[in-house]
Amino acid sequence: MRAWRIVAVVLVAGCGSGGGALSSSSGTASPSGGSISSSTTPAPSTSPQSSCDLPVAGFGVGQQTGVNNRFLTAFVRVPGGTETVDPAGEVVQTGSSSNVHWRTVTQPYLYSWTAAATYSASTRRWVPVAPSAVSPDGSRYAYAEIVVDSAGRPGPTPIHVVDIASAADRVVSSQGQYDVLRYGSDGVYLVHHVVGTDSSSGLWLLDPATGALRQIRAAEQSVEWYVIGGGAAWSGALDPSDPHPAPAKFPHDEVVRLDLASGAESTWFRQLGSQVTVVGFDPDGHPLVESSTADATSLWLVSGPTTQRQLYTSAAPGRHVTSAVTSSDRTWLTTETSLFVFTRDSGVTELSAPGVVNANVELAGDCTPTR
Repeated sequence: MRAWRIVAVVLVAGCGSGGGALSSSSGTASPSGGSISSSTTPAPSTSPQSSCDLPVAGFGVGQQTGVNNRFLTAFVRVPGGTETVDPAGEVVQTGSSSNVHWRTVTQPYLYSWTAAATYSASTRRWVPVAPSAVSPDGSRYAYAEIVVDSAGRPGPTPIHVVDIASAADRVVSSQGQYDVLRYGSDGVYLVHHVVGTDSSSGLWLLDPATGALRQIRAAEQSVEWYVIGGGAAWSGALDPSDPHPAPAKFPHDEVVRLDLASGAESTWFRQLGSQVTVVGFDPDGHPLVESSTADATSLWLVSGPTTQRQLYTSAAPGRHVTSAVTSSDRTWLTTETSLFVFTRDSGVTELSAPGVVNANVELAGDCTPTR
């Protein structure tokens, strides 16, 4: 992991569609009560205002508002915020009522078991999974197939790896009940799906070539590794001394880092009384952590256990981060109402995208040169 240095904060008021002002912290603060350090960094090689097309996907694309919306894809021009729906990227439901899955409308068909989409710039086509399930070079993706018997009992989940260009779909593992967490440069990270719940446990690494499965972390009570980034897996935890935990289904007031190389575990962020979660990463692999209460939502850049900086805070509704995509020099983020970009030199900037972003629209890849 490369070292991160200071972040300057620039928020463009009135440009976004979310309404309500954001405020930035000119100083530093420590949610865990520790000391904080910062320094400086050179500017990135490109500007977030360079013209490019940002892929998005979801049931809200095209400003759909009905209950039976189609899962569409589009490109949002940056700057400007104009949306162009791409019919070639639509993902449709197919199969029988007991075996529902999703596929692209473009042939050769690409399949998955969830409604999602990512634009693979290297193959110049849409694929039916989230960006985290696409290999770093954009040539393959992975997905878990949900299998149930005639009585509705779940069985082992075959893990598929698909070559995007040829649509060749291989089952590389069928050893248990797993979900795909991330397709990394070193393999496919899996978590064990806890049957009958929406939670998971444990952490494994799957070799997509051989199907070999290696356990990284055994299942632990109340521990769910929910994202991979910056050479680590990240989980939430609850400090037992918190007198007023967040009223969430799974309250977390801490962010825990598991180093994938050494196996060392450490707490990187703590804010009692708040619900905290890693929502993305900066270009250097440092986590962006959202902290929310009933009154406000804030975003923090956390570059170490004692090096944290608040990027913004807002009391306006609809400010929860819903998706994030990181490239070599910037991170794109959506909330329920707005589009943002983070860079090393400018911090977080709210971009104009009127009517484009809503709770049913997510980022579907990095911004590509204007087509």
